[in-house]
Amino acid sequence: MKNLKQALRNGEPIIGVIIASGSPAMVEIAGYAGYDFVYIDCEHGVTSPFGREFQEMVRAAEAADITAITRIISNDVSQVRKVLDSGAKGVVVPFLNTAEDAQKLVANCLYPPEGNRGAAPGVRAPQYGAMDWYEFMKKSNDEILAVGILERQQGMANLEAICSVKGLTAVFTGFFDFGLELALPEKDAAAVIDQARTRVISIASKKGVFVGDVALTPQMVPSLVRQGVRIILTPADTSLFLGVAKQFVEESRTLLKKVKIK
Repeated sequence: MKNLKQALRNGEPIIGVIIASGSPAMVEIAGYAGYDFVYIDCEHGVTSPFGREFQEMVRAAEAADITAITRIISNDVSQVRKVLDSGAKGVVVPFLNTAEDAQKLVANCLYPPEGNRGAAPGVRAPQYGAMDWYEFMKKSNDEILAVGILERQQGMANLEAICSVKGLTAVFTGFFDFGLELALPEKDAAAVIDQARTRVISIASKKGVFVGDVALTPQMVPSLVRQGVRIILTPADTSLFLGVAKQFVEESRTLLKKVKIK
């Protein structure tokens, strides 16, 4: 299972898939397909950050030797603790708008002295107590990704202060939400979004914060990496299945038109 933070430090782009379906099988399949990580979506997907359902998805990831990170619903300490105690290796929070938001995220993700994460030696992440606790704390602080999504103009305005927060691993840009907030015509919004992306990459990179973005096609991946993006997300499992399934059905029906059925 890949240490995502170390891979990023080594300059390696990493590629993950959004898991919106809540299916442990899809998590496993993502590992067998060769992705570096799964991005379990607890905000817009069907999975809750609490309880057995989430743990089963993390178990599926470990079975397929793929790293699991998760997007939670809000920047809330109880959600952060639950997903990390279940074994997730990173937390992604939406609507990161201020440096204080980033500080809260980092504090909740990391154990003292780097943060303020609550200690629980008997939970799943340290193998229910089978791991040496202090070894686990050190390993966890070294591996856990603390990631925020910039989805509002407020976050963009506070970008430099946000990226100056020690311990923040990466930022994503939620350009769909950002564009909606601007309420601009599509042709104008696209130009503003491109400018914002360039600014995010420039400032974050100077501050040592990695940048993530979504590639809708394989052709977008090298372009994003050349721009400075290092964390690549592909469309959700549900979207990928829809695209392939729709193409399969449409091509099958086109070919069937040529068949004479007796």
